[in-house]
Amino acid sequence: MAPASKARRLERAATLASAAAIAAMAISISATQICIGLSIALFFFSMVYSGREGAQKTGLHLPPPLREGALLACGLILSLLYHCVRDPGPWLRQFLAGANSELSDLPLFLFGFLVFRLTRHEDQRRILEGALLVCGCVLIVSGVASVFSEFRLERLLTGVPPVASAANRPQHPLEWPIHARLFRPTGLMNTRLTYAGMLVLLLPGWIAPQETSARLRYLKWSLAIAGIVLLLANGSRSAQVGFVLSLPALALLLMHKHTRLRWAFPGVAAVVLLGAALLLFAYPTAPARAFELLVGRHTDYSRLIIWSTAGDLTAANPLFGVGPGNYEAASLSWRSDFLIEHPELWYYFENAPRGHAHNDLLHLAAVGGLPVALLFLALCFQVARGALNGATRARSLFIGCLALLGAGFAQCYYQDDEVVSLFWVVAALATGAQTDTRRSSHFDPHFESPGAEVRPTDSPAPPAY
Repeated sequence: MAPASKARRLERAATLASAAAIAAMAISISATQICIGLSIALFFFSMVYSGREGAQKTGLHLPPPLREGALLACGLILSLLYHCVRDPGPWLRQFLAGANSELSDLPLFLFGFLVFRLTRHEDQRRILEGALLVCGCVLIVSGVASVFSEFRLERLLTGVPPVASAANRPQHPLEWPIHARLFRPTGLMNTRLTYAGMLVLLLPGWIAPQETSARLRYLKWSLAIAGIVLLLANGSRSAQVGFVLSLPALALLLMHKHTRLRWAFPGVAAVVLLGAALLLFAYPTAPARAFELLVGRHTDYSRLIIWSTAGDLTAANPLFGVGPGNYEAASLSWRSDFLIEHPELWYYFENAPRGHAHNDLLHLAAVGGLPVALLFLALCFQVARGALNGATRARSLFIGCLALLGAGFAQCYYQDDEVVSLFWVVAALATGAQTDTRRSSHFDPHFESPGAEVRPTDSPAPPAY
């Protein structure tokens, strides 16, 4: 067997392992990590055999937003090294704490880069996109099943008996007009926030599918309808707000793809505004009730405490932050000093969460400093740029990433392994589609980008040979 053919076979095996990892993301993070490790190892050996054969090297070019993700990871690593050098006594403990917290997402980013590299071949790209569709189907089916289960399906499948305990807490009940015992959907995830974050990543791609097959379009539209219902039933306000914020970009994509919708959207907007006006006239207390549903939960006061903590930690450590793995300890230290001057707030501070900042930007600023926060904003900018001006095939995927980043301003989705792994897969597939479009338009003078207007030309046709 020639080394080159062996390299190609190893790359295809890495593609299959990556597809298994993507499909497993809706089931188990442990199975996902095993498949990710296998795919990275197979791809590494494929590169070794390819180098022995003398194949042309493609380099490590990182287009946005993968480039910003790599810089963000480097910023967190630099912050960790700074704190290890600054306090060399417990440097090993400091290093392990950072590696097991914010930097534990680094292999997930590497897997995203691997997925991007594998999309160079059309057959491999289709396998990976098919695996993403399987992941979405499992996500919806498990979400529907979890509505009828008082306990998490993940616990039941691992053999934990259906008895309420601290390790197996019952799920949040779902208020329903009919008399039925229903619960907020979590799928096979550990929390409903994780499930909602994964839903908003995939919903835009289902609403605006790019496939030419009618069956696939109908399947994705069915998943979109079920996903929207599950997102509403899930009750995660941050994910719902992120999805709503992504709707303008989704509307622009649909109008760009279907020109007839350009006349329909103004009419729909007018109907919505008229309906809102009539609702306000019939129920004058509706705005107050909606505001109460949005920010009226008993735990909302704690967000102000958490955000204030993160802001003060950033102000005290603007360049390198408190370091990866140190947020909870730094937060407790800040709260202790604050409560000395304000002991009347002890009860509220003790009941406020302290593990993360409930805001991706504030959390990264507190952990890595202002440079890391700016890199995260650059990541958000590149995703928004791809969602608004990218290739048509890539925009729906970028819009899903944009929805999650928008939701992250009210919750720490970027610190959730299950959500981050799917985020980098979706971002990698979108970047691959964007790169393929640019490459085709560069090498093919007659290439037409999706959705582009066909213009007549007076130039003679090329001669036939």
